[in-house]
Amino acid sequence: MSPTTTKSPGISLSAQLSVLLIALAALTFVSSVLVSTHNMRGYLDAQLAQAAQDTANSLGLSISPYVGGEDLTVADTMISAIFDSGAYQQIRYTDAAQQVQFDRNNTLQPEGVPLWFVALFELAPPVMHSEVNDGWKIAGVLDVQVHPGHAYLSLWRHTKAVFWNSLGICLLALLAVHLLLLFVLKPLKDIEKQARSLADKKFELLDYMPLTKELRAVVQALNHMVGQVRRNFGEMNDRAEQLNKQVYLDALTGLPNRRALMQSFSAMTATPGQELDQPYLALVSLSSLKQVNDNDGYAAGDAYVETAATLLQAQLRQLEAAQLFRISGSEFAILARFGENSAGEFRLMLEQTFAIAADTRFNNGFAKVSLLALQSGDQLSQALARLDGDQALQSNLPSPASPQVPDQADLINPLSRSHWQDILHRFARSVVSDTAAGVSDTGLLASPEMQQMFSLDAQPVFAGDELLYV
Repeated sequence: MSPTTTKSPGISLSAQLSVLLIALAALTFVSSVLVSTHNMRGYLDAQLAQAAQDTANSLGLSISPYVGGEDLTVADTMISAIFDSGAYQQIRYTDAAQQVQFDRNNTLQPEGVPLWFVALFELAPPVMHSEVNDGWKIAGVLDVQVHPGHAYLSLWRHTKAVFWNSLGICLLALLAVHLLLLFVLKPLKDIEKQARSLADKKFELLDYMPLTKELRAVVQALNHMVGQVRRNFGEMNDRAEQLNKQVYLDALTGLPNRRALMQSFSAMTATPGQELDQPYLALVSLSSLKQVNDNDGYAAGDAYVETAATLLQAQLRQLEAAQLFRISGSEFAILARFGENSAGEFRLMLEQTFAIAADTRFNNGFAKVSLLALQSGDQLSQALARLDGDQALQSNLPSPASPQVPDQADLINPLSRSHWQDILHRFARSVVSDTAAGVSDTGLLASPEMQQMFSLDAQPVFAGDELLYV
C-alpha cells in the first residue's frame, strides 16, 4: 500500500505577515522600554555619584576645623544632621590612623517601588571620597554614598511612562498595519475566488485594479487568462456540440441515431422490468422509401422520412420515457416501457396511423412496425435481427383481398385529437369542393383508406322543394 499523505491547510499570507509584524512590534516595544530604562538608570547612577561627591566635598570642608583635636562632637553633629535627612545611604569618616570615627548607614527600602523592579534594575550608587585637612596635613577621609530610594522611584515612574506610551504607539501601529494589510491583500482573496470560479467553469473578471503595482500586474494577467480560457472553452463547447450532433444525431430528422440507440439500449436492458413496466424495442420500417426515391426523387424520399418522424414523435408524446431513433435510411427504432396490453395497443395505434397516412404513392404501405419485449442481457444486434425477421415474415404473408375495417373494440385511443381534427377537416373540405363542382354522389368521396376508418351514410338535402344532393 502506498503511504497516505495528509494535505496541510497551510498558513495564510495575512496570518504570516500579522505574526511577523506582531513579533517585530513586541520586540520593538520591549527593546524601547529596556533601552529607555537602562539609559535612565545610567543617568541616575551618574546623578547619584555627582551628588555624593558634592556632599563629600562640602561636608569635608565643613568639618575640617573640628577634626584636629580629640573632641569631635561638632563634626559628629554636623555629619548626623546631614545623614538624618535620609538622602544618604552611608557617611563614614576615617582618620589618618585608619580609625573609623563616624559611620552612618541607612538600610531603608525605597517606598512605592516593587521589589522585583529593584532586583531587575538595580542601582549602584558609588561611594565618593573627600580628604579632610587639618591645616597642612590630612586629618582623614570622608566617604559618602547617596541613598538610591528617590532614584528608584524616579526610575520606576519613568519606566511606567515609557511602557504605556510605547504600548499605545505599538497597538496603534499594529492596528494601522492590520488595516493596511486588509486593504493590500484583499485583491489576493478576490484572485483566489476568481481562480476557484475558473476551476468551476465560471469565467469571472475582476472589475477593479489594486493599488499595489505587483498585484495589479497579477490581476491584469489573470483577467487576460480568464478571457482566453472563456473564449477557448466556448469554441470547444461549440465544437463538442457539433461533434455530438454528428456522432449521435441524424442529420435529416435531428433524431438520435444508431450509436445513441446502443447506449440507451444497454441502460434500459440493465434495469430489470416489472410486469407492467417491461422494456420493449419497436422497429418501424418505411417499406416504400426505395419506390418513392426511384419514382419521385430523393427530395420526396426525404419528405417521406420527415413525415414519418413527425408522426412517430406525435404518438410518442403520449408515452413517458419513450425514445425515438433513426437507425438507418428507412428504419426507426423506439425504446419504451409497457405492460403487455399497452404494448399491443401501442402497436395497433401505430398501424392505424400508418394506414391513414398511406396513399397511392406508397404501393408497399406507408410503414411496417414490429415490437419485441426485451430481457436482461439481450444484445441490440440480436433484437434488431429478430425484428427484421418478423417484418420479413409479415411481408411474405398474402395480402387480404380488400381492406378490413378494424373491430371497434380494437380502436383504443388510435389517434390523438389533433389527428382526427385534421382528417375530418380534409374530408369536409373535399365534400364542399365537390359539391360546389356539381358532384352529388358522396359515395365517391371515400377512398379505400377512408373506408377502413368510416362507415358513411348519406341522406338527401333539400332547399324547399329543390333537391340539392343525395
